[in-house]
Amino acid sequence: MDYSDKWLGTIGGGFSASVVGGMSAYQTNLWSMNGGAVPIPAFVFGTRVGVVAQAEMGHCFCLLTGVSGPHAFSEIRSRGVDWVLSFGGKIDAVTRSYSSASQLLLQASAKTGNWAAQESAKRVVQTVMGDFDIRPGSPSFVLLPSPLAVGVGAGVFYEWQTLTKVGTDVAWRYLKPEWRVENAGDKVVLHVNAIPEADGTQIGLQFRVKRFGSDDLLIFESSRSGLVNMRRTNQLKTVRASVQNGSLVDPATGQKGLDLTALVPVGRSRIGMFSVSSTPEQLLNERLQIGVNITRDPSSDTNLYKWESKHYVPLQTDGRGRFVSAADLGMKT
Repeated sequence: MDYSDKWLGTIGGGFSASVVGGMSAYQTNLWSMNGGAVPIPAFVFGTRVGVVAQAEMGHCFCLLTGVSGPHAFSEIRSRGVDWVLSFGGKIDAVTRSYSSASQLLLQASAKTGNWAAQESAKRVVQTVMGDFDIRPGSPSFVLLPSPLAVGVGAGVFYEWQTLTKVGTDVAWRYLKPEWRVENAGDKVVLHVNAIPEADGTQIGLQFRVKRFGSDDLLIFESSRSGLVNMRRTNQLKTVRASVQNGSLVDPATGQKGLDLTALVPVGRSRIGMFSVSSTPEQLLNERLQIGVNITRDPSSDTNLYKWESKHYVPLQTDGRGRFVSAADLGMKT
């Protein structure tokens, strides 16, 4: 069997999130069965993924076929009911056969590194490709619950599922971050979760001030590392952060969340229909309605965004212009 276009990953126990429409999303690393040390980070979206991934042992397996490498796909959709009907009455026998074979996959996946290239994993895939009538060719994938005996059965196969690479526009279309602001002692900390980017990815954050018409963007003094220069002046409006396990991480501390008290607003950038103007302004003892944007390019001053929050949070500045407290601590979208 040719394993150069086949990949295996486990789902469950890692980054997960709810998606609009009652679906759930789980992140998986898909390992090449042909060898290699770098997996493809991807998301699986579907209405039944959560049921399967939270079954006994917290696993299901994702088998991806017809893909030569990360460049070969961005989104794959699968409708399991068509696939089940293709072998009709064999479903019970097939699921029983796979239930015992899946134990080999569990043992293989417990290894570190590329477990999918082990001979035990290959033997199971040979069985699955034959029993489930999975034909080589165009990119496709199936979810294989483990173990099937716990009651989830083959029901997952009757649902629409979507597989997409982490960090793509498709992933951002499906998965929308949630955010909140926390008063943590003498700090005000921004938390953003469900970010559909791989671990270690840098993202750019901009902060909007609510006003009638088009929102202003805050600009900051340049003392904090990680800010991006705006047109080579000392006015800065983009804050760099990184992603770990789907959550925002402060690059200055390595801790989850971004310390907003380290940011000092010194003005606003106003985006007009045909121009962008910057206004120096000391925002002292003010209550600002703040929203959050994630930019398409964290290293520049772009006004193009991967995501813009729908909601705002009231933030209070003190006599020095620093953020000192948040009035609304609830989760936002």
